[in-house]
Amino acid sequence: MGVQNSNTNNYTKIAEIIQQYKQDNDPTEILPYLYLGGKSIKQNTVLLNILNIKNALNVAHDVDLGKNLLDTPGIRIIHIKTKDIRADFEKCFALIDSVRFSNQKILIFCKNGRSRSFTIVAAYLMSRYRMSLAMAFNFIQQKRPVVEPRINFIEILEEYEKELILKPFIA
Repeated sequence: MGVQNSNTNNYTKIAEIIQQYKQDNDPTEILPYLYLGGKSIKQNTVLLNILNIKNALNVAHDVDLGKNLLDTPGIRIIHIKTKDIRADFEKCFALIDSVRFSNQKILIFCKNGRSRSFTIVAAYLMSRYRMSLAMAFNFIQQKRPVVEPRINFIEILEEYEKELILKPFIA
């Protein structure tokens, strides 16, 4: 009986690790047209097809896309090497909007889908849906609990929130 409990505990731990890995790396739907994820998509192009994601925006400066993703027919990959992530907000937003208005889906991804891609998606929600930083953070975190933005990205989003307060909203 002790061996059975030990095996059950081991299987439970393995299942938890697999679930955490899946949650960390697989694309998460934030809005019907907007997904957030990590680099695992470069090996899992089948999942992109199942989710009908035809566009992917890589905002990591150090993720090699690999042959699988680059050679996948019907998937458009855009890579913005963001050194100054704030300077690239509008370029990213324009791309997301173009996908949205063409009734397609887009995946925003970086290495782990926790910080850099989170920052782009949060800023987009703040800009286009007039969410506060706190609202955007909570909205995303409810759907993707593993988000963990770096403090410097939070500071950029705080500054961006102040800019948006002063900017008139045009729907």
